Amino acid sequence: LICFVGCKNVNIKDIFLDDAANTAIVLDNCSNTSLNNVTIQHKTEGAAALSISDCNGIKAISCYFDTVARPYVSNGSCKDITIDKCITSTGAEVK
Repeated sequence: LICFVGCKNVNIKDIFLDDAANTAIVLDNCSNTSLNNVTIQHKTEGAAALSISDCNGIKAISCYFDTVARPYVSNGSCKDITIDKCITSTGAEVK
């Protein structure tokens, strides 16, 4: 649904993404990007809610991930990734 490549200083806030056909948010080679109060709900097998690749300074705060796959995946050389107060549909904290 949303893909950012090579972006800086992006803020994604207070949105609801439903029924993505694949990974809902893709961040590739981004820096200083934040997700606040983002809800992602989809049941696509093998598709994470959030994919982070080769990024620096990514923050996900107070997000809700309702997926059948892992809430997020991190690939490549990622630095300074913060996941705080994010939960899954089972109430498990995302780490």
